[in-house]
Amino acid sequence: MNDLKLYQIKKGREILVALKRYGIMNRKTLQKVVPSIKHQRNFRRTLESLCERQLIVKKYDTVFGITGIFYQLNQRPRIREMLAHYLDCEAEHVKQRQYNYKELFHEQISALIAYDLNKNFPEALVLRDFELARSLEAQKVIPHLNLFDQPKPDVLLLVPSLTNGRIISVAIEFERTAKSKDRILHKLKYYTANTHIDGVIYICSKNRIINNLNEIYDSKVLERAVRIKHYGKNFLLTSVFANDVEKSLNQLRNQNNFYYPLTDYIINLKQYSNADRRDHHFEQRPTVCVDEN
Repeated sequence: MNDLKLYQIKKGREILVALKRYGIMNRKTLQKVVPSIKHQRNFRRTLESLCERQLIVKKYDTVFGITGIFYQLNQRPRIREMLAHYLDCEAEHVKQRQYNYKELFHEQISALIAYDLNKNFPEALVLRDFELARSLEAQKVIPHLNLFDQPKPDVLLLVPSLTNGRIISVAIEFERTAKSKDRILHKLKYYTANTHIDGVIYICSKNRIINNLNEIYDSKVLERAVRIKHYGKNFLLTSVFANDVEKSLNQLRNQNNFYYPLTDYIINLKQYSNADRRDHHFEQRPTVCVDEN
């Protein structure tokens, strides 16, 4: 540990914590999730210092002729051990997968979604996809998370309900590009039939992607989804991403084209057990739960 003098790192620790919590990010995204380092000059210096110490590494991507730089915790085993010791966690909790260039923009939005959820639901557990397999709480909601080909949401929100002791679980997906119909169908069927997830939110870059998603859900999933059919019009919510994560989460649209914010959705999920939920509950202003006061 002494050769890297980690004890000298001050503001850099916040960046390391953010990269551990949210995954690979560019400087613009990092500055949003680490607002305490206010000046860009200081931010750049801190990033360069962490790179020089080999605690983080740079990834490069070129879009429309412009090269972007992305930062990730160094995944070399020895460095992971050092980071784990410094961040007071297990080395396994610092482990992250390698990303190809097509995923880098997707990861920025997923990181911002997780950050916004942490900010607005401080009592909740917010997990990125690379954290799910080692979370006992996530395993109770989504089985077989250790399997390589297991469907996993980009972000999983777990909100405790103090009134009845239940945990409300919402899977959140960001879709930048259209996926194949078979892939969408497989994931939607899995979420509705083979998990204990209470709701799914898809934030998509285009209305065309949402229309395709809703058509598959309505025609091939909902009628056979016994577990959630009684509130099926509000199990799957969608939103168009317009470069503002918070706005997207506050304009969720159900299958009846009714709009409401995520906070209202969570309140309704808390108020009713799975068996008691009905679609009309979600299309009226909810009564605030006791544990929301």
